[in-house]
Amino acid sequence: MYFDNFALESLYKNAIKNKVLISGGGMEAKIYGYNQTFSKYILFNNDGIMNYTNYQYDFYYQRFIYNKNFVKKNKIFFPDLRRFQDPPFFIKVMFMAKNFYTLKNITYVYRAKTDYNSLNKRQVIDMFYGLEECLQFAEKKKLYKLYNILLNRLNSHFFWDRTKQFFEDVDLKSIVNKIIRSINKEKIKKYNLVFNLTDLFNNYKYY
Repeated sequence: MYFDNFALESLYKNAIKNKVLISGGGMEAKIYGYNQTFSKYILFNNDGIMNYTNYQYDFYYQRFIYNKNFVKKNKIFFPDLRRFQDPPFFIKVMFMAKNFYTLKNITYVYRAKTDYNSLNKRQVIDMFYGLEECLQFAEKKKLYKLYNILLNRLNSHFFWDRTKQFFEDVDLKSIVNKIIRSINKEKIKKYNLVFNLTDLFNNYKYY
């Protein structure tokens, strides 16, 4: 939800004033049962215009507003996924818009209670399809900072704690193996990215 009654108005006025297609502010996030350090991505130090190639993040599209005509004209839609459908939309619209306006003020508040066991098989598999789509886009557009963030999501308990109950499923193994085979080790080395498959993959037998 928006932080206060003025947040949306502030986002809109700054988008118009600065002639940008997207504007967004900081976010206050508290996710129960899941810890993650992301303050440098969900808070902005200054009000001003930023280029997405200098930002390269994939989560929490809710704290931004988008020019509807731009989104429709470029056919940037959410993929037909039950989970992880927002990062593919977010990175594509941000990349195509190029610049966006940042507000250092908090404009959005996010509250969630994590329940790993509430996800069904379709939702778990869709998480990996969404991740695969983002990885492909990041590599194609040479967004290697984003590419590295996405690879490390693959390594994280954010994904694997949700996967436990379905780890023997053939469809799940298929998409995970596809992602692992597509990892560009040469690009990782060339751009000094820090990524190694963790023991999570040994534990879940996805080689």
